[in-house]
Amino acid sequence: MHPHPVARAGRAAWGAVSVLVRRKPLGAVSAAIIGALVAVATFAPVVAPRDPYAFNLNDRGLPIRMQSPDATFLLGTDPLGRDVLSRLVYGARVSLIVGFASVVIGTLLGTALGLVCGYWEGRLDHVIQRGVDTVMAIPAIVVAL
Repeated sequence: MHPHPVARAGRAAWGAVSVLVRRKPLGAVSAAIIGALVAVATFAPVVAPRDPYAFNLNDRGLPIRMQSPDATFLLGTDPLGRDVLSRLVYGARVSLIVGFASVVIGTLLGTALGLVCGYWEGRLDHVIQRGVDTVMAIPAIVVAL
């Protein structure tokens, strides 16, 4: 009896993944790190040890080396006594949301402009193309500044 085609496809996909991991181990490590970041950001309320917005003025500004051996604050506290690790976990969540939102907005905007250029050729097409050329001419480092 032969296995179901879906089961065969699943095994083939995992086989391809294992070949990729063996050929490019650095890519596998990178994928694991990104996967861990996404998992931590997704489950931030569960993973974060403390409330990132609650401050304790008794523990403010504690560096890691000044903490007790029980490691109440693994990465220390900021000047307001907030746990840096919790703030880092919640910050990863915000960073992922902003990153995904910018990709979605860029894709939608690019698709809309491409459809307009393809449908209405002529002057509008040239204006949009020159606008895109201008944006592409600006180096990314200048935009980052």
